[in-house]
Amino acid sequence: MSTLLTNITTTTHYSSAKRIKYETQLLAKAANRLLVEKYATTRVIGKGEAGTYRLNKLLRLAKKTTQDVESTLYGAADAKKLVTNYLDVTPVRFGDSFGFTDDVSIEAFISDEDNQNEIAAQFANSMEYQAMKVICTGGMRQRADNDSTYTVSGTCDSGSSATALVDDALVQANDAFNGGRVTITNPEGQCYDETSAVTDFDAATDTATVSFTNTLDTTSKYRMVVGTNLASTDVISTTNLLYVNLLHTMLGTERFKGGTLKAFIHPQQEHDLWSDSVFYTTAQQVDTDRYSNYKLIRWLGVDWFIGSQDTMYREDADGTENQAGAVFIAPIFGQKAYSLIRWGQGYGDFGVKWLYKDQPDSSDLRNMARFISWKTKFAAKVMRSTSVINLMTGATDANLLV
Repeated sequence: MSTLLTNITTTTHYSSAKRIKYETQLLAKAANRLLVEKYATTRVIGKGEAGTYRLNKLLRLAKKTTQDVESTLYGAADAKKLVTNYLDVTPVRFGDSFGFTDDVSIEAFISDEDNQNEIAAQFANSMEYQAMKVICTGGMRQRADNDSTYTVSGTCDSGSSATALVDDALVQANDAFNGGRVTITNPEGQCYDETSAVTDFDAATDTATVSFTNTLDTTSKYRMVVGTNLASTDVISTTNLLYVNLLHTMLGTERFKGGTLKAFIHPQQEHDLWSDSVFYTTAQQVDTDRYSNYKLIRWLGVDWFIGSQDTMYREDADGTENQAGAVFIAPIFGQKAYSLIRWGQGYGDFGVKWLYKDQPDSSDLRNMARFISWKTKFAAKVMRSTSVINLMTGATDANLLV
């Protein structure tokens, strides 16, 4: 993962022409490694802007179920309101730095194609993972085994709030949903299309501790899922993928051109899919050189992008982020599902800026080290939680540590 830049000066003694030349080369090498942001809606941080950004999310209007009669008159009391939930997000700075000694000139270092590939790959993997983590934690969850013990749907009772989901129909044990995710699924409900982590479940009061942008009320219908006891044998399969497709259809997910969805899966999940006889005989692998980090397969109206170990998100059964975790998350999503905010002072999809330091100041002088750094200000936010179904699976052990 990328690290927050500290104590790296932004001055440079490198000529602007050379900077532009190598920035262009590095961006070109990174571009075909970047995929997550290709399907995002984007907003640019303008010059001089800072702080928290407010993203408008228009809620879906309830359908009309009765016909008009000849005497029907409409007035202000009958007019439906267009309701917007505001999602706030604060961009943060990400970046990293690469150092080398005066034995190698900065031009020789950066013009070496192997060095360019490594730097571009490190930047791309870092930013892809940051965006992937937001998508995998901000969408609606679905277990591969569809176990009803750990997947519940219901309606919020009175007494619910932005931080408390109350439903006296919940009969599970204390802490049963800790580390899970809850999504509001009905268009008429408060906080529709939002997902929150569940930090505590109190069985005595039938209350889950959550964090939503607005107050939950009796109009809010929810789906709560936790990864407890998800086994390595609960692998991705055509059975659970067909169920995900059903959920997307029921939820009215806006699909991409041609009625397709997109998905990112881990290499170990791909392995399990090819072991499924239905998938093996009907899936189509697509030969493309557009993506360095991803392989593309088409099946069931979904473009399946197989990512690398470095870019895919995993967690433990209690919801803790862990790239070696037993729970593999495969986001399967439609259009306008998530948004990226990128730095307008940088370049490319993530608004990156490259910095070159070939004459160190006394503040960062270390064995005559020179630096090449990248930095960006970045934020991601899931805008439509029901349009991102995060399939939780186990996976066959590869018996390999990387």
